Amino acid sequence: MIGGERRLLTIEVKGQWHPELFTGAAEQLDTRYSSHPDAERQGIYLVLWFGAQEKVAGRVNTDYKTPEELRAVIIAQMPQDLHGRIDVQMIDLSRSVAKPATLKPAAKKRAAKKPAAKKSATARKKASPTA
Repeated sequence: MIGGERRLLTIEVKGQWHPELFTGAAEQLDTRYSSHPDAERQGIYLVLWFGAQEKVAGRVNTDYKTPEELRAVIIAQMPQDLHGRIDVQMIDLSRSVAKPATLKPAAKKRAAKKPAAKKSATARKKASPTA
């Protein structure tokens, strides 16, 4: 409720791989959801970014390297009348590839020296001269 009147915030969420990624803001969010009288033709188009290695709009080998690049293209392809009414937002869910920790020289030597495996109780008995 805003000022005693009911208001709806419409949100459409799509993963970057969705085949209708570039048309969803107009054809789904605007046409179906923000057209509700309490939404006042406004909404949020929320895109989930999982990284440059993932498909974009069902296509492999795209040139999008960042969520910002993809966002700019989505906005550019939206009908002009949606600009200012539909807000395109990205959530970056990509995993950054962490570099392996570098060991100090002393730690490398310790890691290289692996302790001898302990013999099982049965093996010890067989090897013992008193058994």
